[in-house]
Amino acid sequence: MSLSPVALAVRALMTDPAADAPLHWPDTSQLTASDVGTLLPYAYRTVRSGGPAMSARFLVEDAVRKGRASFTPEACADLFQALVDGLEARRWSDLPLAVASLPRCPDGPPLADLAGPAHTLVRFHLSARRVEDRYALLTVAGLAGLDDEVAELLKDGLGPIATGEVDLMLGWTPERRALLAEVVRERSYGCPPQLPDVWERLAAIPEYVAFARSALDAAEARLAAIHAGEIPYRADRAFDDGEKAVLGRAVRLALWQDEPWLPDLLDRLLRRAVVAPTTAKTLPSRGLLFEIARAAEELPTPEVIDALRAAGRMTRHAGVPKQLDRMLKRIEHALADRVETAFRMPDLGFGPGGRLRLPVGGHEAVICVDDDDVELTWWQGGKRLKGAPATVRRDHADEVKHVRELTARTRRHVATLIRALETGRTDGTAHPYAAWRERLADHPIAGTVVRRLIWEVEVSPGRWITTLGAADVAGAAPDAPVRLWHPARASADEVRAWRERITDERIRQPFEQAFHEV
Repeated sequence: MSLSPVALAVRALMTDPAADAPLHWPDTSQLTASDVGTLLPYAYRTVRSGGPAMSARFLVEDAVRKGRASFTPEACADLFQALVDGLEARRWSDLPLAVASLPRCPDGPPLADLAGPAHTLVRFHLSARRVEDRYALLTVAGLAGLDDEVAELLKDGLGPIATGEVDLMLGWTPERRALLAEVVRERSYGCPPQLPDVWERLAAIPEYVAFARSALDAAEARLAAIHAGEIPYRADRAFDDGEKAVLGRAVRLALWQDEPWLPDLLDRLLRRAVVAPTTAKTLPSRGLLFEIARAAEELPTPEVIDALRAAGRMTRHAGVPKQLDRMLKRIEHALADRVETAFRMPDLGFGPGGRLRLPVGGHEAVICVDDDDVELTWWQGGKRLKGAPATVRRDHADEVKHVRELTARTRRHVATLIRALETGRTDGTAHPYAAWRERLADHPIAGTVVRRLIWEVEVSPGRWITTLGAADVAGAAPDAPVRLWHPARASADEVRAWRERITDERIRQPFEQAFHEV
């Protein structure tokens, strides 16, 4: 493919030793993705210190890191050859960068042309014992036909869950291996950002979907064995680093697919991961807890936030909840950007008004979502009791436990919803009117929050109607945007009027909205 004039100018700066620094540097924003991919091998070969050549190299590498590269088959082959050419001077090669070109080659990588350079690169890394980039090396070994020579070396020091993933990759084509290499943390500084559709493409591989589930089941079984005393307990040693990374990827895939089995499995997994089987304040795997939290930050759901909050309350370790709280704030902020997911909330059997009645041993447990909290009360014959009677706690212990857990779960759901709404308020996040009514305004639990907030509905282009709570808005189309009212968009008189109404009606808003300082 021919290069654009700007790309030709950048290439000349990197290849012409006599080139002087130009008065006006090329505008790299005009480079096409194919230009950037074609220029990258030239940038990799540029090792002279200083001068316009290095400056041009940095321009190209910066464009790659911003995700602006795609590769023709010729550019892909040239990049692999550039790595080979640089071995003598660098005594190293950027395997993750080369592997990143494979899924960015729209016409497909030239496998036959890559075999020779790949063979040279694998031999070099094996002789130099440079195997830190395991997944990239395994991908390049697949191109070179050297799986047998690298497999055992790459498995060395890994636990069974991690070796299981290596075994799975050994049965894959190099193109599939490159996809998995996209989502590992060992990618080099010069690599482009993760492909936006990488999880969708991985989810289309049935073997990987099945492996992800089996890996999480194996992790749960190991933690159960530790708690049962079948495996000796060692603080934070339930899984090695490789296994924690594999499990993190498995959780990400399940979160992306929104697997229905994931919430319950994560709840069980985290409960066992954060509490020692002894009275110690340590935990079986702090690393797994934080790996799941990092996964949730990338692909947040209300359920995973719920599970992480529960884990933070359970652990006896003094420092873990503080660190987890900081991560949860970032996760909640990320959740606000996933509108369809953020406001997904089960009704849990609640009726209108946020009230659930459960008969237990001739008594009635009532869970009520009010303005301040989720409250559990016990009743008998219309009379409110101080708490669950001793006979009920003794004869119906499992039912009482279920009621208390349901109360805590409801409380966590409400807290997640409030934080997601508060985070999305300043961004002006809008929802289709019909979906807003179904998922929020008319929801038995979410509605208790919505009715205490001020909303705006766009009934015609540029014309917004403001309403308190979940009132019907005349003239609102099903797809009309609905957003939280913000005082920064309102006049002083309107802000004053809303503040007076909130005060007069004694409405306790879930967060500062009418009285938000502007």
